[in-house]
Amino acid sequence: MIRAQLYELLTHNITFDIPFYTQSLHSKSERILELGVGTGRTVAPLLTQGYSCTGIDNDPHMISFCTQKYKTLQLHSTNITKFSLDDRFHQIQAPLRVMHVLSQKERAGTLSCIKKHLLTSGHAIFHISSWKGTDLDGQWRLYSIIPSSDGGEILIEEAMYKDESHLHILHRFQQISPHHHVSSTHIKHTKLYPILDFMRELDEAGFLAQTLYQDTSNLFILANIK
Repeated sequence: MIRAQLYELLTHNITFDIPFYTQSLHSKSERILELGVGTGRTVAPLLTQGYSCTGIDNDPHMISFCTQKYKTLQLHSTNITKFSLDDRFHQIQAPLRVMHVLSQKERAGTLSCIKKHLLTSGHAIFHISSWKGTDLDGQWRLYSIIPSSDGGEILIEEAMYKDESHLHILHRFQQISPHHHVSSTHIKHTKLYPILDFMRELDEAGFLAQTLYQDTSNLFILANIK
C-alpha cells in the first residue's frame, strides 16, 4: 500500500472537525485554501457543497490521490512553509496535525505565507492537538479494524512515545486474509512537534486569534490579520 492509501485508512472515519471549517463560511463564492491537503478528507464536504477549493501538499502520493478522486479540486505540489500562489483566499485552513509536523521556525514561515494569501476580510482556521492523558509508553494498541475487498480485514494498531523534542506516532497495518493469515505488514511513522503556545505565535505573526472550540485534546482557532 502506498502512503496515501495508508493515510486514507487512518483518517477516512474522522468527521468531528468538519463543522469548524464550514461554520465561518457565508457564500459559495468564497475561496478556500487547505494546507497539507492529504487525501482531501476535510475539503471533500466543502467541494460537495459547491465551494471553490485549492489544496497544497508536498507529498506527490497525496497530490496524485486527490487528482484522481476530486476533479474540481485545484492542487499545488509545494511546501506549506514557503508557498506562493497567484490567488487570495477567504479561508485558509490547517487541519488535523498539519501545524505539528513543522518546527516553530517553519510554523513562522507558514504563518507569513498565510498572511500574504488571505484577503483583507479573510480568516485562517487552525486545529492544534494536545496529548495530555494519552498513553505514551510505546505499546501497541488497537486503532481500527477495516473490512478489505478480498473478504479479509485490515488490522490497524497504534503506538505513541515522546523523546526530548518530538511526539512519535507509529501505525502498524496488517492485511489479514479471509483465512486469517497475515499477508502483509506496513509501518507508518509520524514525527510531530508539540505546540505549547500557538496563540502567542499567532500574535507575534500579526494575527488576532480567538478560540472556536477547546477540549482536553483539541483546540480550534480562528485568526484574522491585525
